[in-house]
Amino acid sequence: MSNSLSLLRYLLFPRCCAGCGRPDQILCPSCTDLFYQWSTSPLHDYYDHSSPDCPACLVYACSTYDDCVRQAILAWKDHGDEELDKPFSQALCDLLASVLEILSFSKSSKFSKAGKSVLLVPAPSTRASFYRRGRAQLIPLCRAAERNLQSDGFDLRSAPVLSIDGSSGKAVAHNDRRSRLARLAGRIRISSPASIQGHPVILLDDIVTTGSTLRSCQAVIEEAGGCVVAAVVLSSRPRQ
Repeated sequence: MSNSLSLLRYLLFPRCCAGCGRPDQILCPSCTDLFYQWSTSPLHDYYDHSSPDCPACLVYACSTYDDCVRQAILAWKDHGDEELDKPFSQALCDLLASVLEILSFSKSSKFSKAGKSVLLVPAPSTRASFYRRGRAQLIPLCRAAERNLQSDGFDLRSAPVLSIDGSSGKAVAHNDRRSRLARLAGRIRISSPASIQGHPVILLDDIVTTGSTLRSCQAVIEEAGGCVVAAVVLSSRPRQ
């Protein structure tokens, strides 16, 4: 029955895989597999290879931002393909579950016993991006992760507490680290600092390029008393 409904759906509303263009797929199995090519790098590797003494926040990426992965993410971000929320949410949830296991965050962890849930904090969108896209695209992924991981026994809550003032141009721009940091300086705000004080925090973003957005988010959260223990992203741009 489900196969028949799926065939009827694509007959009435034809579409193709957002990554490779294969017909009658939202994200085909081959492109889905590309979001399970996990990688890990220290955050400072993205913005300063000469500073090994920076705080050791690790960035966990589902995929590498090129070819079919790039096409799929751009379809989701800039062309309103909201059907990709489901496969992207699943990829992030699976990676997050692995990260939480690595960090030993569960209902029996010392943070949970102290009433300190792990907070999943999405990187903010500019107001211009929100109006252009009609939504903050990370929020549905963040909420899905909260539901799925809580049902799996993890003490995790979504916390969309960050915002950004003004406009900084396209999120994935070919700009150097210094110019991106300059545009972000002093513009990321936290709506309720008390709500994250003492909590371990995992940052969530779609793409990491220079690391400037994650670095700025980390600084704001830690200034408010949170502890950024990791960042999880859909994709990581290959470093030169």
